[in-house]
Amino acid sequence: MAGELTTRNAVWKDTRIAKKIEALKVESRRVKTAAAAPETALARGFMKSSRQRLYQARQGKRGLYVLQRGAKGHPVRRLQNALKAAGVYGQAVDGTYSSDVEAAVRDYQKRQDLTPDGVAGPATLERLGLY
Repeated sequence: MAGELTTRNAVWKDTRIAKKIEALKVESRRVKTAAAAPETALARGFMKSSRQRLYQARQGKRGLYVLQRGAKGHPVRRLQNALKAAGVYGQAVDGTYSSDVEAAVRDYQKRQDLTPDGVAGPATLERLGLY
């Protein structure tokens, strides 16, 4: 499914679809890891976070897997702290996804060889340990 979406989105160039594709790929990797060792803390944590993301998605909220300019609150504070720990963000941790946060995300994405779009999607959040 992700392959077909990727092909179609090459024409559409829709950021939302690109982030959904990222989520599918991240979830697929995590399912395989959890299935290989279902009794581990990693597997239990994956199941809990997956249920939480599903609940939020049903509520129309994507904040647990896509953060971008304009987002606010605890998920953004977690992102800011992780970016600080990665050495790419030096501003205040205020829970607002500002242009400074966007620039830090873009810088982090470049360093991690991810698409540098300034949107903290599943791949970026996973690398930061937040997904």
